Amino acid sequence: MLTPQEIDKCYQEAEKLVLEAGK
Repeated sequence: MLTPQEIDKCYQEAEKLVLEAGK
């Protein structure tokens, strides 16, 4: 099971990809 910290890290990484894709 993922910890809140791991989930937050994954969320931040995903957000970076979304921002890159949105350019």
